Amino acid sequence: MKILNKYLSVVYDLYVLDSDKGEEERVEGCDRTRPLVFISKMGFALKSFEDQLEQVEAGNTFDFTIPAKDAYGEYDDELVFDVDIKQFEKSEGFSRKHLFEGNVINVYGPDGQVANALILEVGKDSVTLDLNHPHAGNDLHFKGEMLENRLASNDEIAAFVNMMSGGCGGGCGNCGGSCGQDGGGCGQDCGCEDGSCCNAGGCCN
Repeated sequence: MKILNKYLSVVYDLYVLDSDKGEEERVEGCDRTRPLVFISKMGFALKSFEDQLEQVEAGNTFDFTIPAKDAYGEYDDELVFDVDIKQFEKSEGFSRKHLFEGNVINVYGPDGQVANALILEVGKDSVTLDLNHPHAGNDLHFKGEMLENRLASNDEIAAFVNMMSGGCGGGCGNCGGSCGQDGGGCGQDCGCEDGSCCNAGGCCN
């Protein structure tokens, strides 16, 4: 069965529940000046996000919620742990100025895999890290409009593969998701409130 890759261009706002306020809070979004543009079924976006968007015709609005279990999963306390500060000092180019509460840093697993970790606390001898996705435990409420929804051409698919493998173009989503929490580090300002690059189902925080 042939895979049908869609060329999708959307504007959206993402809301999650603020448990302290007891109401939803907008946490990211892309506007018409820099819409989220990507090719479906390329591993760029959450499958649950793509499945919803592929059903929306160009020119139509959407409003749907993805449960946490179908998004980034429930919050896992076992992904929060302390690391001896000496482990960071062994890293090439290490600087203590990077160790502060709220910063997101790259950590490396035993097999060399890279993950993003949020620094929760910096002590005298240890650093508390959180490897949960920023939206772990949250239902994701998306509201927006589909600007374009059509079959992607072979040239568009090839260009998107190139972007995902390291190249970077202009416009939200054209970095192929290779930034922040979901990959490498495009670093373009794509309309997210924190100035980071957007991806489907979460700005790169």
